[in-house]
Amino acid sequence: MTRSLKLVLFGLVLPIVLVSCCVGYLLLDFNAYTEHVLVLPRPNMIFTISPGESFPSITRRLHQAHVIQSPLRFTLLAKFERRIPGIKAGEFELTGGLTPRTLLDLFSSNNFVTYKITVPEGYDLYDIAKLFEEKLGLPRKSFLALARDFRKDPKLATLPLPQEASSFEGFLFPETYRFSKNNTATEILTIMASTYRKVFDAQFAETRKVHFLSEFELVTLASIIEKETGVAEERGLISSVFHNRRIQGMLLQSDPTVIYGLKPGFNGNLTRKDLTTPTDYNTYTRKGLPIGPICNPGIHSLRAALFPDDTQYLYFVARHDRTHHFSTTLAEHNEAVWRYQLGR
Repeated sequence: MTRSLKLVLFGLVLPIVLVSCCVGYLLLDFNAYTEHVLVLPRPNMIFTISPGESFPSITRRLHQAHVIQSPLRFTLLAKFERRIPGIKAGEFELTGGLTPRTLLDLFSSNNFVTYKITVPEGYDLYDIAKLFEEKLGLPRKSFLALARDFRKDPKLATLPLPQEASSFEGFLFPETYRFSKNNTATEILTIMASTYRKVFDAQFAETRKVHFLSEFELVTLASIIEKETGVAEERGLISSVFHNRRIQGMLLQSDPTVIYGLKPGFNGNLTRKDLTTPTDYNTYTRKGLPIGPICNPGIHSLRAALFPDDTQYLYFVARHDRTHHFSTTLAEHNEAVWRYQLGR
């Protein structure tokens, strides 16, 4: 081989070798980049991806927040691995140990930030709608409209609740839940109603079969007990009063039922006119139970409705310490009313 030919071959091979080396170096560097641990500006930071947000916008904000140092390499990684279509909107918690690749994994997952939300016993639909608007930003009016007429929703209508229930009132179990801002009103209502179903079936299903109250009536009565109870120890006594009045054909005469019938416009001042104005919930004018539950009772009020204390009480009036005075006769009750209410 002549010297000139060798020089020609060398001139041809050298660029190939150099390019190969460069490509190899870039690949090694890029692979190292995908696995290097990101240094977060602060631990457990929250990063929110808005619905419909473009990937360049996401990358730019990650760079501005000092989460990633190379927007170009991060974009190349996402494009090379075809990850961009799988990016989801929502709140994500960025923790230590993330790499560019696992960051993309996180953004493609359902591991959204969740919030611990406690729904107290005795909250009604108005209270719950307000709570989820404050905690998750769910529009109160649309949440309430769906909860009050869930039979119109194909997904919610199939939930195993009593046929008499057209509203979720009474069937959203008071509990501590974890929800994300990605949860829809339908999903939240489904989870809460399913929790009710699970708890009720586990605790009361067999007992209810031998009880004269239907499930819907039981929940309705439990909701009244829940709202009337000032101290937990009195649930059984209050239940006994309502059971005894029903047996004797007396009006239940429960103020909380009247108040519920005046919502959402109730101003906090219950008047004599309110007590004498008939509504589907006014137990001063309506015989028996109201048309449905007035709040969402907890397990203790459900148990009290099913297992009332054995008493002859027909009346009760609130004392000054949130407890009640219970009476068997109207004369005794009137005396207690004067002592604890009118005479103060």
